[in-house]
Amino acid sequence: MVFVNWFLDVWLPTKCLLCANPPRQLCEACQSLIATRPRLVSRPGLVGGVAAVDYRADAKALVHHLKVLGAGSVSKFMARHILDSLERLQVIEALRDLRGKAYLVPVPSRPEITRVRGFVPSVLLARRLARCLRETGVVAQVKPIARLGRQVRDQAGLNRQEREENLNGAMRATGPATPEDSQVPVWLVDDVITTGASLRELQRCLLGAGWNVQGFVTFAETL
Repeated sequence: MVFVNWFLDVWLPTKCLLCANPPRQLCEACQSLIATRPRLVSRPGLVGGVAAVDYRADAKALVHHLKVLGAGSVSKFMARHILDSLERLQVIEALRDLRGKAYLVPVPSRPEITRVRGFVPSVLLARRLARCLRETGVVAQVKPIARLGRQVRDQAGLNRQEREENLNGAMRATGPATPEDSQVPVWLVDDVITTGASLRELQRCLLGAGWNVQGFVTFAETL
């Protein structure tokens, strides 16, 4: 599915996902409506992070299309907004000071959903962001080193307490960090942060396996 979407993006005219006007999957007019509003984000029990935009109507539609279609133009747009936020908040500069290397760990999806989609949205976003970071001189590498160890419910529609209970202890690291890897800063990647339950659980399992979790990045933050 990812290959098909890439092929359609590159070779065939299409309509904008937001306004339905041709010929691009995300037209310049709609892109200009979603302004970067970089901010530092905090949630209880979670390392600090960065969000690029408010989770409002257009951003919500983009997240939906990323999750459903794996749209290449959408993941690229999101990654560029995150990169801009990291630069404006001087996080890029800090990463360069830390030997210029970073691991990006995407939040895992439920296996049954991944089988249907054929992709993991946070992995697509992390890959795009890694490319953007490498353009700035940061040696960014995507590390999908976490998985769900048990069945969980869809987080959508759950309240704060239900989200925590749903994910508590659900994720497992695929392996412990080597001595060398344990020195590399790890940044968690997701498309949206709400209560922070998914990122908090990912942080828990990685810290337990010796990975050096330093922060997280997300395209949008719910307000």
